[in-house]
Amino acid sequence: MTFHALEETDIEIGDDLTSADDVVFHGPLRMGNGITVGDRSVVFRVIVEDNVQIGEDVMIAGTAVEEGEELSFTIPEGTVIPDGAIITDEESLQAVLDAQ
Repeated sequence: MTFHALEETDIEIGDDLTSADDVVFHGPLRMGNGITVGDRSVVFRVIVEDNVQIGEDVMIAGTAVEEGEELSFTIPEGTVIPDGAIITDEESLQAVLDAQ
């Protein structure tokens, strides 16, 4: 697993993270408690609420954050993101939520 953050950004991770191999956590990033992340997934520029399951080969890249702006793109509590999902905006997130 790799942790990387843009200059002057942070990665915050809550308790009970389960992460598989070759996962990239890229800041700015805030992750809640009880998160599971599958092999070869990337999580970047997003707030991940508690008890979210992220499958294998998933790409989550929230919208760009300008200097001084706070993260706002959020994966809601209890979401299950299937293997291979690509989430880059509200529309792609909603498609995953609608499929649950």
